[in-house]
Amino acid sequence: MDAEGSQGGERIVDRLGSGRAALIGGLISIVGTIPFTVITADMSYWFLGVTMAVRGFGVRACAVPAIIAAYCAISPSKIQETTVQLNVGQRIGGAAGTAIFAVILQNQLEKAAGPTDQTAGFGTTFCWVVAVGATAPALLLTAAEPPDRSRTPRHPVRPRYRRPSPDTALTT
Repeated sequence: MDAEGSQGGERIVDRLGSGRAALIGGLISIVGTIPFTVITADMSYWFLGVTMAVRGFGVRACAVPAIIAAYCAISPSKIQETTVQLNVGQRIGGAAGTAIFAVILQNQLEKAAGPTDQTAGFGTTFCWVVAVGATAPALLLTAAEPPDRSRTPRHPVRPRYRRPSPDTALTT
């Protein structure tokens, strides 16, 4: 499933360019995060689950084009080095972001007098997530390049194997 998503991401990057594809994913992620800014104690779990799925799709749709662009921009001899750097960068960035937002949430929860105030604290924290998340697509918008249609992709997508139909099968 992951390989299929990467191949689909590769096609989108070839069609739109990595900056635009990542921009679209970032905007989907923000749209999926906005409902959490107005969260209430009686909000439907189904609604929250669907918005989490939309947010996850957006994060993935933003990350895949960026990673594809990184790998396409390097020579094959540098792939091992780049893999390590991308992996470390993602882990450190994810941990740092989580720590920052956890501190913001903890500060909000310490001020909360009851469950309603605690819920509002989560909403405030997600407002910060949206604000920080909106800066990345804004940066991508300024860096979005039109796709270079004059070159073929460095790693073309291979066609899927198709089973021959019984009419075209060879008989002996």
